[in-house]
This record gives sequence, structure tokens and C-alpha cells, in this order.
Amino acid sequence: MRHIFIIFAHSVTVVTGSELATEALPNLPDPSTLADLELHAAELEVDDDTNCHVDFIVAAANLRATNYGIDLADRHKIKQLAGRITPAVVTSAAIAAGLASLELIKVCHGSSKN
Repeated sequence: MRHIFIIFAHSVTVVTGSELATEALPNLPDPSTLADLELHAAELEVDDDTNCHVDFIVAAANLRATNYGIDLADRHKIKQLAGRITPAVVTSAAIAAGLASLELIKVCHGSSKN
């Protein structure tokens, strides 16, 4: 069973997922009040230390590491990795699009070979 760690200023509380859900459900808003809710994407800016983006990523990554029993990472290492995410995603998408285009060219030319 996985546990969720809730960290306060000076203590750590461990609760199970079902306990957390039981406590959270009464505090959720009525779905009808969310009809006009608009979400706006925020750009990840890892070089700006005033927006707390990196702090959130560090906290989430270290909580996940604790949950799975792997080594924690420091802020600098996580900031460095977060800066590489966008170029990696763009490169992977470009490779996939290129390979799909090659397959489309094969189909258009009537090639039945793999």
C-alpha cells in the first residue's frame, strides 16, 4: 500500500490514500460551481527563482522519491533536469514526425515492403 506524506513545518504525517480521500471529499466544491472555471496554462520558467516553479518541482520530485525509496535530489540537480525537458520533448516529437512522414511516403508510392 502506498502512503502519502504530508509535510508541515516541523512534522511529517503519514496517511493512506483512502484516509486522504475520505477527508478531502467533503471539502471539494460542488461540480455545478465549476462550470465557468477557466484554466490558463503557465509557462515553466526554470531560470526565474521568484515564481516558485522549481520549488514545486523539487518538492514533488522528492516526495515521489521518498515514496518509491530512491535517492533524493537537490534543487540544483532538479533545476538542471527541468531545463532539459522541453528540448527532449521537441526532439522526440520531431523524430516521431519524421518517421511517420517516411511511412506516409512509402504508402503514397505503393511500397508494400516494411
